[in-house]
Amino acid sequence: MGVLFNVMFLDHLATDIEHLERLNQRLSNGHIIDPRIEGYEKMRPLTSLLMTPSVDLTQVAEQHQRDMPYLIQYFVNSLGRDVASCADLMSYLLFASKYTKALIEIGYNDASQRIDEIESFLYSSDNGTTENRSGQRNRSR
Repeated sequence: MGVLFNVMFLDHLATDIEHLERLNQRLSNGHIIDPRIEGYEKMRPLTSLLMTPSVDLTQVAEQHQRDMPYLIQYFVNSLGRDVASCADLMSYLLFASKYTKALIEIGYNDASQRIDEIESFLYSSDNGTTENRSGQRNRSR
């Protein structure tokens, strides 16, 4: 069931990124531009920044199995599978305080490792400049 959730949520994200990249390529090649259309508004390529956890969240969920509420433990145990095979499912169902704190810590550490990339993504503009947090514009490298 955890694999089903992965397919429903994560695979769609990858597909959306692929579609965006294809659309950007078509825009760059001039295949979507038609200024003869009344009310035409120029489209521009969009950039994306995909952030994924540096650790396997299934393993984190497995470490916090005992923190799950009783009813969720009962549900997972009733599936008749071992903890490792249910860990994917647990990663979607587990909202115990210790587990969510671990997820927040992972997210914070991952973002800290990529802070320059994140700031560049957030503060860059269409004309090749970046705006720092104080609102001053800098020419990008």
